[in-house]
Amino acid sequence: MVRKRNGVDFIDNQIRVLHIMSGAVLGGVSTVVLNYYQHIDRNKFKFDIAINTRQLGPNGHRLKELGTEIFYLPLKSRNPLKYIRQLKGIIESGEYDVIHDHSGLTSYVGLAVGKYMGVPIRIAHAHSAPQFSGIRGMLKSKASHYINPKIATVLVSCSQDATHAIFGSRSLDDAFILKNAIDVGKFRFDAEKRNTVREALGINDHLVIGTVGNLDPVKNQKYLLEIFASIHKIRQDVTLVIVGEGPLLNELKDQAKTLGVASNIMFLGRRTDVNTLLMGFDVFVMPSLHEGFAIAALEAAASGLPLYLSDKIPKELSFATRSRFLPIDRPPEYWAEEILSSQNSKYDRVKGVEEVIKNGFDIRQNIQLLENIYQGDRPI
Repeated sequence: MVRKRNGVDFIDNQIRVLHIMSGAVLGGVSTVVLNYYQHIDRNKFKFDIAINTRQLGPNGHRLKELGTEIFYLPLKSRNPLKYIRQLKGIIESGEYDVIHDHSGLTSYVGLAVGKYMGVPIRIAHAHSAPQFSGIRGMLKSKASHYINPKIATVLVSCSQDATHAIFGSRSLDDAFILKNAIDVGKFRFDAEKRNTVREALGINDHLVIGTVGNLDPVKNQKYLLEIFASIHKIRQDVTLVIVGEGPLLNELKDQAKTLGVASNIMFLGRRTDVNTLLMGFDVFVMPSLHEGFAIAALEAAASGLPLYLSDKIPKELSFATRSRFLPIDRPPEYWAEEILSSQNSKYDRVKGVEEVIKNGFDIRQNIQLLENIYQGDRPI
């Protein structure tokens, strides 16, 4: 196709995609985008991103290494007119063929700008299934259900629950489920790496319970600490490893002291070697209040770990032989007993990768589907 640069026409056969998302630190949406960009044909497709924060983490830096241009937008909730004006400028200068908006309920704002600027393919992508409360939450939900399907040319979601929450029940048959797939080979269990991790962390002889995620209320780590304290009452040779950063870090550290388990908890912060760390765990626990799709839990499943997940997490991971969905309204002692009851079971952890591939969550199985969307071919 013919584009202009500095007033001069030139031929560019790449399909240009602008991803709109909150940030590019580590985990979440930026991990999904990065996973796909690392495996898509970059001779055919060019990804750029527009984000709300100037803080870049490993995902942002890796995207830059792959040739992604990064633009910054103000929060549309604080300055919607400036947001629209700057986004128009980004789209105009980039001549994008696709706008892929990951903003959930309010994706229609960026997509409306894209429609006004003549972008032919406009994708609203739902990554979570939040629960709404109060009049304001219900109004935002209703607006999303009505406007997103009208502005977007394609609705994409990570799960049926996310489709229902962000696009409404009438869109269940119209939205395309694009799996939050991973490079499964990175997570294949390796006993030698397991020993190296456990030795480095000084937890060789402990039962190691791990979790990965931002330290914020939705991940429900305060409840996790109560679960761990209940486990610690039963057996003392146990360690909780928490991977992630967030606003609750200091509160969680204080809670650990209050519960008397601080010396048995390791806060590792953000890590780029999660695939290796998972091999050192014995159990993966995620008692989230809600999730669109728990990609960290999928990675743990590929590593062959037993999963203890909140019953508020979509059941797409129920294929994993060792997955259990437990109610978060039960006392923490209930979770503790369930977790400890599985420790004598034998399982070849390498089978975790086989299960993930069999159920279609390998990134290589999903690339063609995303390419079809970007090329305007409605996937079947």
